[in-house]
Order: sequence, then C-alpha cells, then structure tokens
Amino acid sequence: MKSPGPDNAAKVLAVGLSLCATFMSMDVFADNEAYWDVTKYWNRGGGESVNVMLICDGIPSVPGVAIPGIPTHLTATGWEDGNTSCIVVEDEPDGTFEEYSVDCSVGDVISDTTYICDIANSEAFATFSVSNQFMDGNNITPVTFHINCTNSDPSELQETVIPDTGESIYEATFEVPQLTPGVTDCTVYAERVSGYTATYECGSNNNPDQICINGDPSPLDGFGDESCYFEDIDSSGAYDSINFCAIRNYPNRTKKAVPILNPYSTTMLILLMMGVGIAGFRRFG
Repeated sequence: MKSPGPDNAAKVLAVGLSLCATFMSMDVFADNEAYWDVTKYWNRGGGESVNVMLICDGIPSVPGVAIPGIPTHLTATGWEDGNTSCIVVEDEPDGTFEEYSVDCSVGDVISDTTYICDIANSEAFATFSVSNQFMDGNNITPVTFHINCTNSDPSELQETVIPDTGESIYEATFEVPQLTPGVTDCTVYAERVSGYTATYECGSNNNPDQICINGDPSPLDGFGDESCYFEDIDSSGAYDSINFCAIRNYPNRTKKAVPILNPYSTTMLILLMMGVGIAGFRRFG
C-alpha cells in the first residue's frame, strides 16, 4: 500500500483539524430541552393576560404571554446536565397578590421533562367585621356603619343595620377591594346615636403585625367621634385574617330637672313668704 505523500498528509491533517474545530464549536448540550406549560388563573377580579418570563441559569431567558385558562408553552434549551435551575415569574398586575404552583420553580432541571406552572392572582382586598352593641339592650334603633380608606377604590362604604334576631348586637362585614397593600389606611365608625356615648375596640385576627388604633378621632371620621383606625392595611391574601371593630353604645345619664321660676313668680313667692311671716309675728307676738 502506497503511503500518502507529504502533500496528501498535509491535506488530511487540515481536514482533521477542521473537523475537530467544527466539533469543538458545536454546542454539545444543544439537545437538552425542558418545557413549561404556564397557565394563568384569576381567583378574584382581573381577568387580563399577563407577561411571563422563564429565567434559567446559564441560558437566555424566554418571554411569553399567559392567557387566563389557556396553557402557554415555554422551552428552555442548551444547558449543562444537572447544572441549571429555572423559575417562571410574571409581571404582577397592580393591586393584586399572586400564588405560584410548585413547578414554577425547579432547582435541578431534567431534560425532556414538561413542568406544569399555574399562576393564580386575586385582587388585593381587606375584610372588616364591624359590630355595635347597645349596653341597655336597645334592639330597635338603626345603626349606620361607615368605612373610609385611602388608596382604594371605592374609598368609602356604608351600611345601615337593623337587627332581625331581637338582640342588641348589630353586625356588618365590609370588603375593601383594589387596595394598595402597605399604603392603605382605613377608618371604621358608626354614626352617632342620640342619647348614647360610643366606645371603640379594634384588632386583626391572625395578623399580629396589623396596626390598629382605637378610641382616637380620625380625620376621616365625618362626625369627629372615636373610631377604629387601621394603618397600612395588609391584603387578605397574605393572611387569612379579618380586621374587626367592636363598638359599644352606653346610654347617657339623665339629670333631674330643677324647676326655675321666672322673675314674676319669684317676686310673688317672696311676698307670700313675707306675708306668712308677718301674720305669724302678729299672732304670736
């Protein structure tokens, strides 16, 4: 067998080097792919589509649009085996809170795997339970509750309550929608009832961080009386909580009327007393 000459050997070497360079330039991990089916849900309010992003270590991010109820397919491609983690995030709509399913964040991505990512949104809202009790047992006088809030829509709600149970406790529940968590303040109060003085007590179930001030007049209280003042309201999505405001109406003490005589009656009474005195003096003098 005839060995290749120097020229042919050089050509073979050049081809080999070219093939090696081509192989080295190839992405040997290009076949690594994983898939996410992203579905958007609205539990309360909203309903619009949102922008989402699949973010993975070491490879370009993948954008998409999540349509409510319809899966959006996102594909991650070309990572080293066992060397990437991925997370799906959304552009959270204003005034909402979000919840992600488990597979929206994957620590060790496995190639040829489809992950199901569900994103649920709800409008940020807060719940208030308001009660009023007449301490003398009054169960017939209507009571009107008010709640005024900053940075919410609507900013004011009210309800007039007449108890239908024959008891002296009146109750109402308010939900304040479209609030801005952390910057919304709310004042709860009842319209003044003639003949009574009201006291206020407030708090929040299961949310020890909620700031509530009771007893102080608030600038939002249209009547200048005491109120329940909630500062920096958190969304009920962060806590399964209800803010409460308990109002107690105590009857005012009535003062006994003291009769006051007019000047004419006073003069006649003085003359009468003087006449009685003179008559007695003459009789026993």
